[in-house]
Amino acid sequence: LPPPTYSQLFGVAETADHLRRQILAPQSPWVIALVGMGGIGKTALANYVARQIIRDFRFEDVVWLHVSSQTMNNRSTSSHSAFENVIADLGQHFWPESDATIPTPQRLIQVRQRLKSRPFLIIIDNLESETDTAYLLHSLNDMANPSKFLLTSRTRLAEQGTVLNYGVSELPLADAVALLRHHASDVGVQAMSTAASADVESIYQVVGGNPLALKLVISLLDLLPLSQVMSGLV
Repeated sequence: LPPPTYSQLFGVAETADHLRRQILAPQSPWVIALVGMGGIGKTALANYVARQIIRDFRFEDVVWLHVSSQTMNNRSTSSHSAFENVIADLGQHFWPESDATIPTPQRLIQVRQRLKSRPFLIIIDNLESETDTAYLLHSLNDMANPSKFLLTSRTRLAEQGTVLNYGVSELPLADAVALLRHHASDVGVQAMSTAASADVESIYQVVGGNPLALKLVISLLDLLPLSQVMSGLV
């Protein structure tokens, strides 16, 4: 798994527990999608839950794949290319010494057989395009059971009996305030430790409960006084 990007998560205990039970259950849903806007914490939540699940030894292996939405020349990859990359990455994970130039149809058969033979948890992170997500869905369902897939996506998957869309929401006020103070302490921003509760809550009223946005405010407070940051945000 990639290293965690968090030292502590806030407001996700109930969600993480429910998600863990859904993934560990030996029946559908076989594909679960964490859905939400950018910066809302989908990747962090998936990472956190995966680390808990590893301890249960329910799966033969846990594989983390990160989908890149752009090529080196800054053009978006096609949905078909994104799917081929997923299959190629799984092939290299399962058979690291094999020929990386094996055609996709042949590699797909091998990967499907492996995922059907024993339960694996495959995490596919950073699905931004609705077309990419829709294109992957049919093939993932075909490869699942007993293996499961956990996706992070900005768009909801088509509603099917084997798919569970799990919306990741903004943090409520209390958790957002706790995150602000914790992150400020982590990065050494002293302004937050002395800020009045009303000032901290005013950040939430303007920014909302998106964790990434809240962390960006802390970064600004390392350079500017709170009053100036707030006047720039309003």
